[in-house]
Amino acid sequence: MTASIVFRMPCRKLLVLALIAAIAVPSNAQAAPTTSNGPPTITTVLVRSGNGVVGGPDSLVHYWKGPEDGPFFSDLDIYAALAFLHDPFFASPAVVCSSVPSSYVRSLPSDPMAKWISTEADATTGNTAFYAVPFSVPDNVTILSATITLHLAIDNYFGWHGAVGYPWPGLFVNNGPITGVELLGPVPIVTAYCDAEYSFSNVDIAPMVHPGANWLELYCMDWDQAAGIIFSAEIQVEHLPNPNRWEVLGNSLAGSAGEPSLVGTGTLEAGSLAVLTLSSAKPFAPSWIVIGYSDINAPFKGGVMVPDVNLLFALTTDFFGASSFGGLWPAGVPSGFTTYFQWWISDPAGPKGFSASNALAGTTP
Repeated sequence: MTASIVFRMPCRKLLVLALIAAIAVPSNAQAAPTTSNGPPTITTVLVRSGNGVVGGPDSLVHYWKGPEDGPFFSDLDIYAALAFLHDPFFASPAVVCSSVPSSYVRSLPSDPMAKWISTEADATTGNTAFYAVPFSVPDNVTILSATITLHLAIDNYFGWHGAVGYPWPGLFVNNGPITGVELLGPVPIVTAYCDAEYSFSNVDIAPMVHPGANWLELYCMDWDQAAGIIFSAEIQVEHLPNPNRWEVLGNSLAGSAGEPSLVGTGTLEAGSLAVLTLSSAKPFAPSWIVIGYSDINAPFKGGVMVPDVNLLFALTTDFFGASSFGGLWPAGVPSGFTTYFQWWISDPAGPKGFSASNALAGTTP
């Protein structure tokens, strides 16, 4: 069977033979380790606002600008903001404020290095905005737990009540809302949370965090002329090493959203959860996860088909150009056996109508 024939005729019945058990899992699923490959390690990451000189751009924090003096118009606007927030072509660097109103707290007691940022250098004017800052977790690990302690001051609200009274929180991780992390008040707005430091301690974010690159997003809702936020966040991630489990093989093929990224998580031990997560692909696009018991590195659609096409599963990317596939790793797979994975996406921006993720090699311990 050739790769081109398989792509025209995806067969779901192949799943009964899949090396990975044929169950779909949520994109925020975490691999559940059964045995340890060493003692757990805790990685601590500190991110803050104000990474730059006063009056200049923040080198780490980007924003997607919303309305002046009001919330994002609808839930769809929030989804759009989250979709484009990480792309420097669409998002803009936050500005480290050169002046702030006298009612603002001057600095955060928990982190004096943090500075006020806004959509404008002068925080007496500004807009509602989503802000995003990257953070990283070591690759090739299984995440056991992840928490965040967040300190901030903001003008006006952290989050919003929502169109039908259901609140959007102020904190998101990898576009996923962290329920309950919000600073809200009455409508119409008569107050702000800019006069002191406010804190959220040891909030569970493990379902949203994955190995490698991650994003922290903050919803700053402005109601009057002044607008801005100052924040500092400590993220602690407890994880186990996964030596020689997943190897990134490259050979991605760029499409409309750049080069799609494929990440594998899980220990690949019998009965443990193995998850493949796709990101940076074309939104709402037909896609196929290709699974091979060997690699062929064959030319295909302007790119390289790395796995032999032994198994195939058809999926569709979501609003953010992401998708996931996984299941319980079966018993009886020989130690040292390597399985190859690659995700192909229907994408007119690709050289021949397709884009592709990097390939992965997963080796059973």
